Amino acid sequence: YQKRLLSLLSAEDTNEFENCISTLSKEYLNLNEPDSALKYANLYNEITIKDIHKASYGYKLLTDVYKAKNDYFKALDYHKKYNQALIRSIQIRNLDNTNRIKEENDNYYKKTRALSATLKTTSAIFSLLLLIFIIISIYQWFKLRNSCRSGNKEFEELILKLEEKENELKKLWIGNEL
Repeated sequence: YQKRLLSLLSAEDTNEFENCISTLSKEYLNLNEPDSALKYANLYNEITIKDIHKASYGYKLLTDVYKAKNDYFKALDYHKKYNQALIRSIQIRNLDNTNRIKEENDNYYKKTRALSATLKTTSAIFSLLLLIFIIISIYQWFKLRNSCRSGNKEFEELILKLEEKENELKKLWIGNEL
């Protein structure tokens, strides 16, 4: 781990560097070397102190190290810091999640309003086209009705003329028969 740590000093991935330091601290604790574990736990804590999420883990490491050293007062002190940092970390994550959900809801609301406006526009256009169709249909119906009426009048006039001609022809036929 120490060789790996040295190779990571020049690397740009700080997460891997931090993970290596915390792993070294845990491994020294497992080997029952709390002084070496304390060195790497303090280093991890110094590096991650500005990130509340990682700092809570650093305090947890220090709590475990001081328990292994039988320094229960410091262990309790770091355990309190761990709890406070953990609570703060959870609050920040909850706030981030709340803000993300609020933003998603706002976006959904905007999309819904845009869709609603589009549907209203489409509905208005459809209603207008339907109204135009109805007006044209009524106009055509009246035109056809008037045309039929005038056609009926012409037809009636033709029938009357035919009847007149027929009557004249009957008179001529009767006259020829006599």
